[in-house]
Amino acid sequence: MLYPILTTILLIPAVLATLFNAASTKAFAGRPPSGPDAMGVIVLLFAAIIAGCAFVLAAWLCVAAGAFSWLNAPAGVPFALATIVTLGIVFAAACVVIVWMERAKPWIQPVGLIFGIIAPLLLALTLFLLAWSAFPDTHPGRITRFLAAILCLPAFAGYLSAGGLFILFFRQSSANARRTREARIEFEAEWERKRNRAPLEALHEDFAAASLNTPLWWFIASLPDHDDPACRAFIIDRARRVPDFENDLTHTLDSTHPRYRHGCVDLIRFTPIESLRPEWAAPLAAAIERTAAELRDHPTWLQPDYEANPYPDELLRALCAAADLFPQAPEPLRALRTLAQAASTLQHTDLPDDLRARFEKLCSQP
Repeated sequence: MLYPILTTILLIPAVLATLFNAASTKAFAGRPPSGPDAMGVIVLLFAAIIAGCAFVLAAWLCVAAGAFSWLNAPAGVPFALATIVTLGIVFAAACVVIVWMERAKPWIQPVGLIFGIIAPLLLALTLFLLAWSAFPDTHPGRITRFLAAILCLPAFAGYLSAGGLFILFFRQSSANARRTREARIEFEAEWERKRNRAPLEALHEDFAAASLNTPLWWFIASLPDHDDPACRAFIIDRARRVPDFENDLTHTLDSTHPRYRHGCVDLIRFTPIESLRPEWAAPLAAAIERTAAELRDHPTWLQPDYEANPYPDELLRALCAAADLFPQAPEPLRALRTLAQAASTLQHTDLPDDLRARFEKLCSQP
């Protein structure tokens, strides 16, 4: 009497899990969730696993209770047969859930209805009848035996489905690995090609990808990296064609990012004399004063930072050289004196000799 009760107890969560999947998938006629809700489909797999474990344990209890004694088979055969058939149906139910999750073909609705709902419920009914017929001098009826025989068909389909999914997964994994390998080879080849480009060629190619609304800082950020006059001229020419160039130059000169500020100062510094605009003197003075404030607030400012300030000494030289281009404007000179006073707080070993001499001269002027 104990085995039938235990079998029934195990079949209850198995049936509930099967019905839960049926309701959640709308009998496999609904659409799987997408976006943030897509993680909810994992619950369906857990439900299928719970149902599968309960079905297998229930089948073993039926074998232990002698429910398969009517087979007149050697010991071990009923156990193996019950396990194989039960696992096959479990595999079939799990496979249809997986295929439904992948938004597969329209045929998933009838197939899921048969192998994901009807077959597990028939398995539960068959195990229930077998368990309660396992008494001395009692054998399962013809209907129970017929159901047990019919269940071999979905079990066979389950093994075919599991094998097909495994092959599909293996092929997809191989294809993904091949695409990843090809993408890596392509990336390395492209990286090698770009590494071997001439600087001017690289600028032409990179700037060609810029849109009409690309801001000024994107073009001038690399200007301090180039010593070639042709590269500088190309960058300056393209940067000056930025929409609202004057306003963008004013804001970028006052940027808190020294690299962008350096690029704008070099743009002024290397612009032909005949193209210089007197209006640039005031924003240039603002750039010098911001640099002076950074020198006062950050004692390690002169230490190169590849991302933010790769050439601090060159930025100071560029500020001085750009200020010299506006001898008639008082703002850059006053700002340079502020910069010199800020630099005087640094240790002499931190500042190159030419800059120290220039700043000492500025500090000594009335």
